[in-house]
Amino acid sequence: MELLSKYLIDRYPSLFEYQQNKEQIQIKSSNPLKYASLLIQDDLILMIERNDGQYYLKGGPIVSPEF
Repeated sequence: MELLSKYLIDRYPSLFEYQQNKEQIQIKSSNPLKYASLLIQDDLILMIERNDGQYYLKGGPIVSPEF
């Protein structure tokens, strides 16, 4: 993970930035979920909590293989 993080920051400085105070990488994009989904094999979903205390699906890239 450290090697991948360093590579992304060095190769794509306009998209990835290391935040030293939080020790994490920030995706600098208007669509960070897109780039996060390209970095891992798992599906990603974005959930939001509404006033009723329930979580609702907001969106996300969910890939299903064709058969």
